[in-house]
Amino acid sequence: MQKSHRHMRVAALSALSLVGWDKGWKEKSTSSCCGIVGVIGTQQNAKEILLEGLTVLQTRGYDSAGMCTLQSQDSSPQLVTSKFANSNLKTTGDAIVRLRRASELHQNTAIGIAHTRWATQGAKTDANAHPHYDYKNRIALVHNGSLQNTQLLRKKLRAHGITFCSDTDSEVIAQLIGLYLDRKYSLVDAVKSALGELMGTWGVAVLSCEGELVVGCHGSPMAIGIGNDQMFVASEVSAFRRHTDTIIELEDGEVVLVHADGASIDRSRIKTADKSSHQQIPLSSAPWAHWTLREIEEQPEAISRALNFGGRLTSYGVTMGGLTLRKDELLNVQHLIVTGCGSSMHAGVYGAHLMESLRAFHTVRVVDATTLSMQQLNTPNGGLLALSQSGETKDVLDGVTQAQKINVPCFSITNGVGSRIALTTKIGAYQNAGLETAVTSTKSFSTQVTVMALVACWFAQHRGLGQTKEAALKQALFRLPAAFTTALSTRDYCKEGAALLEKAESCVVVGSAHHGANAIAAEGAMKFRELACLHSTTYVGEPEYLLQSLLNDQPVVMLLFENTNMEPLLNLSHQLRDAGVPLVIITDSPSRAANIGSVTIPVPENGALTPLSAIVPLQLIAYELALLRGYNPDVPRNLSKTVKD
Repeated sequence: MQKSHRHMRVAALSALSLVGWDKGWKEKSTSSCCGIVGVIGTQQNAKEILLEGLTVLQTRGYDSAGMCTLQSQDSSPQLVTSKFANSNLKTTGDAIVRLRRASELHQNTAIGIAHTRWATQGAKTDANAHPHYDYKNRIALVHNGSLQNTQLLRKKLRAHGITFCSDTDSEVIAQLIGLYLDRKYSLVDAVKSALGELMGTWGVAVLSCEGELVVGCHGSPMAIGIGNDQMFVASEVSAFRRHTDTIIELEDGEVVLVHADGASIDRSRIKTADKSSHQQIPLSSAPWAHWTLREIEEQPEAISRALNFGGRLTSYGVTMGGLTLRKDELLNVQHLIVTGCGSSMHAGVYGAHLMESLRAFHTVRVVDATTLSMQQLNTPNGGLLALSQSGETKDVLDGVTQAQKINVPCFSITNGVGSRIALTTKIGAYQNAGLETAVTSTKSFSTQVTVMALVACWFAQHRGLGQTKEAALKQALFRLPAAFTTALSTRDYCKEGAALLEKAESCVVVGSAHHGANAIAAEGAMKFRELACLHSTTYVGEPEYLLQSLLNDQPVVMLLFENTNMEPLLNLSHQLRDAGVPLVIITDSPSRAANIGSVTIPVPENGALTPLSAIVPLQLIAYELALLRGYNPDVPRNLSKTVKD
């Protein structure tokens, strides 16, 4: 969809000013799975910066993408917009790919905004993609978040004779800004007044035909990046980190007028993005065919960073600088709740096994963040460990906020440097996995478990408990990068496993309840669902009760490990083989599992972390299965990394 309108005024570029505003109504903080990026400056490279930002932000997931730039033709500036919805993920209908093909319309311009969208209010269509215009085509707007009073505002706007071009709540904001522009408000005052009428959450960027760029937020993050003769805006700092690490983070309820030189910036607001995340962000998966495969194969290196950045793991012990800051407070925690969503929840289950084994706490409970309650948190000597790979997971952030209200000590493990959860807890550990561009979690899952193992060792070390098991776990951590490297060599076996599952309507992944194997089984089943759209479930229980449930045509993926009470599941595997059930076995004891499964995939023995290495073949099977079934593994259907991991 292409759109172009002519206007008569020329862009004026000067300084940046901050405009605050008060609002009595406030919803609990949230995050959006959409993405915003914008630029204003004197360099004619807005198109390249916007497309680059969208490439970085695609990790949030999307079903639509669009951009708007300010073009000058015949001495008259005009807003030019291109926007598309995904048409067919099995071919070349990806929205960002379509947008890139149309980008010749956005050449040689210094100002623009862009957006990726997940459909919430309004279907996945070109018309509902962002940016949206007001009814006189004076401004273009992109919006993250969700409004609660959309219908009331639509009724008001229709009473003024305004018609709508989409079904989204976001267009309502653009039209409302236009209404205030009709009343001769300046752009910043029009945005401020329009946002004052909203109920819900928003991060917005508004571009006018006069070359003004205004951003604001409430419950959905926005940041400004300060460059040389160029200013950047984004919902996530990573979108412009290749160009600057000097940033201002907007506060809830703030409206910001952005101009090119930033001469009047309040310098006290400026901060430098955390150096631990300062790295060249890759924009292509090459030479790998997909980001998913690249990030699966990056896991040995990512795990090494998780272990070694900051000198965390040495022969003398474990050092966790982010925990030492409040060592006494944390060591007073005896009853720990671990909370997360999705893959982070599975990592939490594995990590809780390690913590219990080392007696790091009296009790460790894993609670899904969507069900975490104040009553569960309100425990004497209690504490909360928040897990979120993005650092922006709404339900996890809500749990941290609840805990802090009743003075429960909180710490976090996240891959999102400078994320809201990291900033809110103030103590914890980064995973150092590097940017994960594919939507589904791979290296962020394995590094999250790795850091939980380090945390378990840190608590056990300072309590003087479980020393023998602590020493064994540290040795397993030393071996972990090599173990993952070995597991990556099983790709040919994994292709055979994927071929076995290709025509299946469903499958079951079975793992023992001991030593974290159940968490790996659950994560593997999730990967099958996410990447290959294969209905998959996890069975964890007594093998004698599983037999009748598994005696059907659906294939079974069995995890067999020597240190996880292997014998009952080995007997079950023999029974399934004799019943003709298609069987894939992943094991650290291939000699004992010989001639049982249709496919047997070996993984190295590595003590308490043996099951963790098995995630590699499960990820590879899911990846190969997605290709066989015709799906793009980098963009799973209806999945976002940000709202829930």
